[in-house]
Amino acid sequence: MTSVAPTTTAVRSRERVRSAIPWWAKLAVKLAIARLPVHYTVARSLALAKHGGMDRPAWAYKTFRQHFDNADFHAKTGGFTLLEMGPGDSLFSALIAKSLGASAVWLVDVDSFANLDVNLYRRMTQFLAEQGLTPPDLSAATSIDDVLTACSAHYLTNGLASWRQIASGSMDFIFSNTVLQHIARPEVEQTLAELRRVIHPQGCALHAIDFRDMMGQSLHHLRFSQALWESRWFRNSGCYTNRFRLPEMLTMIQSAGFDVVSINVDQWSELPIPRSQLAMPYREMSDEYLLPKTARLELRPLS
Repeated sequence: MTSVAPTTTAVRSRERVRSAIPWWAKLAVKLAIARLPVHYTVARSLALAKHGGMDRPAWAYKTFRQHFDNADFHAKTGGFTLLEMGPGDSLFSALIAKSLGASAVWLVDVDSFANLDVNLYRRMTQFLAEQGLTPPDLSAATSIDDVLTACSAHYLTNGLASWRQIASGSMDFIFSNTVLQHIARPEVEQTLAELRRVIHPQGCALHAIDFRDMMGQSLHHLRFSQALWESRWFRNSGCYTNRFRLPEMLTMIQSAGFDVVSINVDQWSELPIPRSQLAMPYREMSDEYLLPKTARLELRPLS
């Protein structure tokens, strides 16, 4: 059966319904789904789970260009290597990067979440052609492996273990879109160390990070104790983030050997929920830690 991409109207209707559901109800549903013996791809097909909008051509292209166009890195004009952390529901970035001159693309995730329907990728090539680009020819593709081969791309789905397959200093451009906050708390520093290892000395990394919760885009995730939030039950749910705050993330990034070249932060003017409702240690953190909603970081390797 051929999958059909959701229309803009359908997406907006779905978002309106989601916004009307209380945060605690969303959390309860996500925790319940996490206990079901089904893989994420099955939950997605039943509309029970979704990793962003990267399976929509226009959305994926816009997101990619927001990162790519704002980056200045070695070999950007052609023949560059690119790594995306957490491609999620699609491998569209491989097609986009190849259309923009990439010589090799690496897509790294913690599991195989991507839609593998070849027709989805054919629709993306049509969209890219409409943007004036020359995408890979997928007319003879019969599998996702054919799609990846046409893009000189590699899809690795074993989390930290996958990084061992990538040569040191080989990536000209690395990016992630609201992924760093989802890395399991004990693995963040290791992941940053791997990012530093694989980036080219003249390379660039751009990371968009969301410090809000996944239930109501607020600070509801900071209501829970560390022990409960880091339990297997919560960590395997679709609402988990590592809850590192921006100053903590910056410290770890710099300790890994990166220079933070630029930072663009969006923050609340005041806390969205009373400080008294936050668990320790967040209750005692300063506004510098709690007010940032999102941040976009441009990183370069220190020599």
